[in-house]
Amino acid sequence: VAYRNNVPQFLRTGLLNAARNLDEPANFVNNFLQGEFEYSFGSLGRFVINSTLGVVGTIDVAQEMGLSRHEEDFGEVLGSYGVGTGPYVMLPALGPNDIRSATGSVVDNFYFPIQNSYFAILMGVSILEARADLVAQEELINNSIDPYSFVRDVYFQNLENDFNNGKVQEKSAEEQEFDDELDAYLDDL
Repeated sequence: VAYRNNVPQFLRTGLLNAARNLDEPANFVNNFLQGEFEYSFGSLGRFVINSTLGVVGTIDVAQEMGLSRHEEDFGEVLGSYGVGTGPYVMLPALGPNDIRSATGSVVDNFYFPIQNSYFAILMGVSILEARADLVAQEELINNSIDPYSFVRDVYFQNLENDFNNGKVQEKSAEEQEFDDELDAYLDDL
């Protein structure tokens, strides 16, 4: 919260833009591995434009030019090849995670330009921004009946949303039948 209250918004935005710009090479590779070539080359274009015209990525010039960010991680690549999420774990300081996403994060850390200390500083900025954004959601967690289950369910719903690129998946006939039976049962109560 101190970061959010004491660092001017323009500086926070510039640092976050630079951190996100360093993610673009990983987005390029991960989109490519999923066969999403339009997004892949869009990520490459974003990286080149923002690294040059955007003053080392601090200004998101590519967005203004119509090149939207399409973030992908290696965990999503694994999911596209049929690898399941595995067990859910709540890690101290790192928060909710699953085996597939954790493995994906390790692989993502080997992509260029992660091998330098500049990236470590900007990753810290990303973590601070993510934490600042979660302050508003703490009340939801604290007011839930089971905070652990609530966070787990939200985590997996968000993971599925990311995996499906925000597209709602149709229920299978079996899932729809189960839902109909459950609704009928609940109506009888």
